[in-house]
This record gives sequence, structure tokens and C-alpha cells, in this order.
Amino acid sequence: YAGNIDQLDVLLDSTVAMTLKVQMAMNDEKLTIKGLESQINNSSIAADALFEFDSPDQFMGPNSAIDLKVKARNLLMQSFSHFTSATPAYDLPATNLDVRALGTFEKLNIQDLRTMTAGTEIQLNSVVQNLTNPDKLAYSIDTLSVSTSRKSLLVLLPDTLLPLPIELPEKLAISAQGIGTTREFEGKVDLHSSFGNLYLQVDTLSTLSPIHYNLQVISPSFHVGGILGDTSQFQNMAWDFQASGQGAYLKDLQLDVNGFIQNIDLNNHIYDSLMIGISGDRGLFNIHTSVQDEALSVEVTSNIDMTSDLFKNTTRLNVDRAHLMAMNFSQTPLKLKLEGEANFTTATFKAFDGNLAIRKLSADKDIDTYQMDSLLVAIIDDDKQTTIDIHSDV
Repeated sequence: YAGNIDQLDVLLDSTVAMTLKVQMAMNDEKLTIKGLESQINNSSIAADALFEFDSPDQFMGPNSAIDLKVKARNLLMQSFSHFTSATPAYDLPATNLDVRALGTFEKLNIQDLRTMTAGTEIQLNSVVQNLTNPDKLAYSIDTLSVSTSRKSLLVLLPDTLLPLPIELPEKLAISAQGIGTTREFEGKVDLHSSFGNLYLQVDTLSTLSPIHYNLQVISPSFHVGGILGDTSQFQNMAWDFQASGQGAYLKDLQLDVNGFIQNIDLNNHIYDSLMIGISGDRGLFNIHTSVQDEALSVEVTSNIDMTSDLFKNTTRLNVDRAHLMAMNFSQTPLKLKLEGEANFTTATFKAFDGNLAIRKLSADKDIDTYQMDSLLVAIIDDDKQTTIDIHSDV
């Protein structure tokens, strides 16, 4: 079978006009499409395709061969609204698309896929396996790159999708490599922006039950104040975090998070490093944080119990050194040292039962030292009244 359409003009309605040119040939083993040119209003598509198969009923069989070239220009979703009942939530700008794919439905090599929309460019080189079987679909990404800008993102994303008050960087580039399926991914994702760089290494990320993950995120320098829109409080920070765990619900959630944040600029003082460790096991959480700095040496540990309707927390604080003047919290040379502990239980976070203890408190001001052995505060809340008891050993 063979046939040509030299020119077909169709007026779909008063706003949509379509033209079509194509050469086609088909037998029991091959379908050839040459010189396909179609235009719908200002959107145009050009394509060449070759499909080879064992028999016509195996047209999309796993061993059927594909050789595809597509070139589309000025694609507008509005131009294709006549062919689909789906209505875009908002008008998308025009898109250019180039595709070169070769292989079979069992193993398709996407040699080059490029899109350009409003200054945002996406390029993909990938191999897709089991294309006709979504349950077994798998892929390997050799190259995935996204290049965009703040100006482009503001065009592509409506205001309702922007995570306010997050600020967008002037320039943004994302690159990725990895392997995966529709439910799993292993690989790396790098983000480069005018705010700084982020590097994500994914050893395991699976939505298979139970959800489980093992990943690391690193940033040698990131302008947190820029993305939060508050450069007076936050400047460049660096961090390195490792997270692993499984489960999506509290009853089966298990996790371990360990890492540090460096160069924390707060109140015009730069803290060297904040260490953070979090472990969780089905509603029981242990959190450990510490700061070791010339002006501040502090350690905080918290044990949280969320296994029942009550939220139970025990937090211990050890301030070995706090130079308030060096941290710009005092205009006089005041140094603090103390130990503290807080225990409380609550069901609503509106009423609390518990106690607060501050021990071994000392405050040094020049040559004067002020000491307090302990201060104890107990809070008891019931339906009728709240009782607060304060006790000091001084």
C-alpha cells in the first residue's frame, strides 16, 4: 500500500485551520512515513518515521524497529484544543521540539530530544526499555539538562504555583544522570544557579512499599538569604547532609539524618558549624545538635515520643560558652554558661504539663561573676486551671 497527500487543507472551525502533506507506504513488514508536514494555525510539525515489524498485528511488538525524526516549531496547546477535551489551566508559551529516536519498543535509544520554551531549554539523551509495558518500563539517563532563568520561569509558572516568598535565581541550570523505573531512581542531580550550587547523590529512591531512600545533598556555597529574600539575616552557607530511611507514615517511619551547616551568618556573626543528627523509629525521635564556635559552644539533645495521642518531649541543653557581645546580642562583655532541661507533655499544643530546670548558671561581666545553682519551674494544666510552681536553690 502506498499513497501521497500533496496538499490537504481543513478548516476545523472559525479559529483553527490545518494543512497536511505526507508520503506513506506500508506492507506486511514495514511502514514508512516521509516528508510529513502539518501546520495548525501557526504551529508546524515535520517528521520522518520508519517502523519495521514481523507482521501487521505486531506493529507495536517489543521487537518492532523504530527510526523517528520529529521537528516541531511554535507549538501552542491552544492550537490543539480542537483534538482534545483537556483544557490547559493557563496559556503556555510556544514550544520548539526536536526528536531523534532509534531502536525498538523493547529498547528505544533517544539519541537527542530538545525543547525550547520561553527561554527554557531541555535536552535529553536516554535509553528507554519496555516502552509498551508501563509496569516493566525502565530507563537510563545519559544526559538530562535544563537551562532557564528567572524571567523564563515567571512566564512558564503562574503565580499560584510559585512558592512565595521564595525568590527565583536570575540563572538556573540543572543536569542529571541515572537509571530507574516509574517507581525507582538511582543517580545524581546537580543544580547551578546565581544563588549557588547544590549536588544531590541518590543511591536509592523508591516509592515501592515501603518507601525507602538513601541520598546525600551537598552545597559548597549557597546564598540562602537570596532565595529567602532576606539578605540582612542570611548570607552564604555550606552544608552536607546524608539521609536514609523508609516509610511514609509515622507508624512505620524509620530515618537517619546526619550532617552539618557551615558559615551561618546570624545577627552579623558567622558561626563556624552547626552539627545535626536525627534518628527516628516508628514515632520515637532522637535529635542532637551542637555548635562549636569561638563565641558559642552549645549542645542540645531532644527525645520525642509520638507513639500515642500525647506528644512527649525531653530536651537537654548544655551551654559551655556563650559570649553575648561577640555574637552581637549585648553591648557589654557578658558571658553565659548553664545547663538546662525541659520535660513536657501535650495533646493539643495549647496546654502543657511539665517542668523546666536551669542549673549551674553563671554570668561573667568583666571581672564580676554571678552564679545561680538552680531554677526549677513546674507547669501543671488541667481542665479548670493552670498551675506554675517556681523553685530556686539560691
